[in-house]
Amino acid sequence: MLRKIVLASALVFGLNATAGDWDATPLIGIEGGGVVGHTPGGFTENNENGVSGGLKLGAESDEYRAYISGRVYDVGDLDYMQSVGLEVQYLLPLTDSMNIFLGGNGGWIRLGGNNGTESRGYFGGDLGVDFEINKKFGVEIGYRLSRIDANGNEFGVQYLSTVSGGLIFKLPN
Repeated sequence: MLRKIVLASALVFGLNATAGDWDATPLIGIEGGGVVGHTPGGFTENNENGVSGGLKLGAESDEYRAYISGRVYDVGDLDYMQSVGLEVQYLLPLTDSMNIFLGGNGGWIRLGGNNGTESRGYFGGDLGVDFEINKKFGVEIGYRLSRIDANGNEFGVQYLSTVSGGLIFKLPN
């Protein structure tokens, strides 16, 4: 059942992800890291430091990974920040158990504080390294930069820079 959900989710990315012609491994990822919210302000820039955590559901082939992800952030004076999005990563193998990944992401982010609540679109990219510990488990370390649609954004946050680590569980096919 989970395999069908993961493969159906991967179709959202426009990948050729049918069970018959895309040999995919279902994935569940848990991620945490440090985040900086950048708020440009004329000649100066205000940076708010914080933390993030998230859950990713996806699939992996030999060259690609695709995820649906959800994250929560604790950044600066915001009461909350939450995101839901899609991620696609291209895998560049270095060894049999190590890849460099390069990807893109996009989705919706919800910000809340004293000024109310707003939902905005975001898009960005990521770069990192993953290590396969065994056929069922891996570890990844990466950097993600996301641009928030800040047109009229009451909170002023325009970019999120995230350095994160994650545990990736590979489910049986």
